[in-house]
Amino acid sequence: MQYLDKKQTKDRKILDLESLGFNDFLVVGNYNYKSVKSKLETHVHTGMIEIMYLAKGHQYYQIADVEYLLRGGDVLVIPPDTAHGTSGYPEDIGNLYWIVFRIPSKNAG
Repeated sequence: MQYLDKKQTKDRKILDLESLGFNDFLVVGNYNYKSVKSKLETHVHTGMIEIMYLAKGHQYYQIADVEYLLRGGDVLVIPPDTAHGTSGYPEDIGNLYWIVFRIPSKNAG
């Protein structure tokens, strides 16, 4: 499923760069969870890269068919068109930053 989450909560902040007129940089986000949240459903960003930095805590992510355990200080890069989510794991307590940007087409000037 194509998905670009722009929903904010009290402990989850999203800067919607697309609404500010940026064409390739789409969102910058941060969560600072003090309690465990529901799992992040598997989704795809078509033609987009996502870069995550886990500042504090730990979190499981599944990218395609591989599971990764991130610990505070880890960076995760999700290639375009790649299914990812937290598999069967909840979004855990921690502080995570992310940015999603579009890969410009070869004809972009």
